[in-house]
Amino acid sequence: MQNPAELLNAAHVHHREGRLADAIALYRELLAAVPGDVGALGGLGAALRASGDTAGAVDILERACRDHPDEPALHNNLGNALAAAGQWMAAEASYVRALELKPDYLEALGNLGGALGRLGDHASAAETFEKAAELRPDLSVFAYEAGRAWRRAGDAARAAECLRRALALEPERADIVNDLGNAVTDTGDLDGALHLFSRAVELAPTFMEARFNRANTLRAQGRLADALADYDAALALAPEHAEVRWNRALTLLLMERWEDGLRDYAWRWRRQGAVSDPLVQVAKWRGEPDAAAHLLIASEQGYGDTLQFARYLPAAARRVGRVTFSCPPPLVELMASAFPDIEVTASAPETLAADAGADAGASLLDLPGLLWPDVGMATADAAYLAGGAAAAMPRRIGLVWRGNPSQRLDSERSIPLSLLAPLARTPGVEFHSLQLGGGEEIRAAGLADHIADATAELTDFAATRRLLAGLDLVIGVDTAVLHLAGAMGVPAWLLLARVPDWRWGADGDKTPWYPVHRLIRQAIAGDWSAPVQTVEDLLLAALDR
Repeated sequence: MQNPAELLNAAHVHHREGRLADAIALYRELLAAVPGDVGALGGLGAALRASGDTAGAVDILERACRDHPDEPALHNNLGNALAAAGQWMAAEASYVRALELKPDYLEALGNLGGALGRLGDHASAAETFEKAAELRPDLSVFAYEAGRAWRRAGDAARAAECLRRALALEPERADIVNDLGNAVTDTGDLDGALHLFSRAVELAPTFMEARFNRANTLRAQGRLADALADYDAALALAPEHAEVRWNRALTLLLMERWEDGLRDYAWRWRRQGAVSDPLVQVAKWRGEPDAAAHLLIASEQGYGDTLQFARYLPAAARRVGRVTFSCPPPLVELMASAFPDIEVTASAPETLAADAGADAGASLLDLPGLLWPDVGMATADAAYLAGGAAAAMPRRIGLVWRGNPSQRLDSERSIPLSLLAPLARTPGVEFHSLQLGGGEEIRAAGLADHIADATAELTDFAATRRLLAGLDLVIGVDTAVLHLAGAMGVPAWLLLARVPDWRWGADGDKTPWYPVHRLIRQAIAGDWSAPVQTVEDLLLAALDR
């Protein structure tokens, strides 16, 4: 047999150069001669892991750690094998043990940061990567990973700080520039983010993610034509990228380019993390007429989406023999009263698809595309729940100031109640809160004498409809209540973010979706002062008539 040192060296050479079977054989030969050789044990475990034998790697390294509990490299290698096996908590413990034995163990610090990230503890991951960066401030990798982890932890400022340190070390790295752009976006500095994404595109013209991010930034700034050009460029690089297709669709729809937008809107089902299509068990309806067919239609997304797109149900029903519509329970009574010829149910569409004997299925939000061009976008009956009428002088006014906080962009559409306090104190007007859970906010703002909390009556949307029927006007942000008001023909003044949801268009104070609504838009992103002042002026003018 070769000298053990020479044999170990030869095994390492095979290992480094990818000849794993040869390396494994030499490690085993050395261990047969020197059973406790630490280098051979660690090398064999690493080679087995690299060859795909994670179970074998874990087994050999666990035994090695028991026999040599004070060898940090063995604990680190065991952590790697456990990570490869998906055992992230056990991997974390191994890396922690390696660092207890050797606090400045750079590789173990990096590995621990990765494990903590996989476990969802992004703040601890970031702090771990920062410790590694302190040991090797000349390496960009640890500052880079710290920045990415801080962003996942929700600390955009610290993320940007770390990424700037990484970029200073490697200023030509387009991926670092792009990630810094994402962090800067999170801080709200869209101009700074746009500069960074443009720099990333300049460094790497085929870097699809940078073009996509720049497109999103341009859209957030209201530069829709420029955004569309970048989405198109991103799709030229990745034609099947569902997230790009989806965002391109939203931009086209915001520009009221309905036909093109509807075509890409169907890509929403293919986005990463999107809910699955609940109607996969039945044939897809393509809009074809069939008087004998039973069509199953499922609502999707939020209550507001259902209220807005329910107008297409009668047109779909005219093309088939029978329609069953599945929607959330709070909407069932309302939808059933609006569409007596359609079977409305709260049963899950997956269950109906299996049990109702439907011939075909469609999502509610796909109906505009399926019915196009016979039924135009936003031309179906808007006031399908007619019951409201414009009052000459608005005396009873409903208020809603925030949406669902679980929605990703809710902070952009919601307004602090404190900003509406001067409006709520307008003499001669009864204000009624339509804001679920808003009672405490009303009391905290000192407005209990000015805004009646009507939300105890709002047990479902049928009850909300009854309350709205007694109001002259609704003032609020983009929520389901505003859609219900529009479907009833109750006038509303809708306050919108600088770049709103696509359905409200990019400009103008009217919407084809609800002719009785008046749109009041931010001129500056995040600044509600001017829209609120406009509402106050409009109300005073209406009261002076």
